[in-house]
Amino acid sequence: MDSRTLILTASEWIGVIAVSLFFGISPRFKRPPLVFLYPRREGLISVVLYILVLGLNFSLYRGGNAEDLVLRLAVAGLATVPFALALLVRRQPLRSAGWNRKLTGSALRAGLVLILLTIILRGRVFTLLEGVPTETGRALPLVAGICLAEESIFRGYIQPRLKGMLGLWVSLPVTAVLFAL
Repeated sequence: MDSRTLILTASEWIGVIAVSLFFGISPRFKRPPLVFLYPRREGLISVVLYILVLGLNFSLYRGGNAEDLVLRLAVAGLATVPFALALLVRRQPLRSAGWNRKLTGSALRAGLVLILLTIILRGRVFTLLEGVPTETGRALPLVAGICLAEESIFRGYIQPRLKGMLGLWVSLPVTAVLFAL
């Protein structure tokens, strides 16, 4: 990695951290903490559902091309089904899976700020003004759908339940490892 790329990457990370810290202290992002009546059971159910979805991923990707975004979106959509069913069967609100009506607008604004920050720091403003290639334009909604499904599963469903079972500082790396797998 050359020094220019290293400097650009470091400035991007510093900017993302600064924006995240800024939004973290904003009162718009304050929400009442989630408290589960049976945190151990909730944590175990989320791990079992994760194992089920991991097995689904391995079986579907074995025969398919992991680079195919349509396949990845279909798998991500299928992966959300057990978690959505768990919410319905257990009669839990969407808020317990990270979907909070009050926070959605603020979260979208924060995401937009991070996108713009990345575009500016990477020096891609003129690339956008010249026009996005057709293939990239087609890929963008697919990637956004994949990200939405993955974030809903990991940060919305699994992480709060593991936090209730294991505590904050253990649940964060555990959720990161599960996501990496």
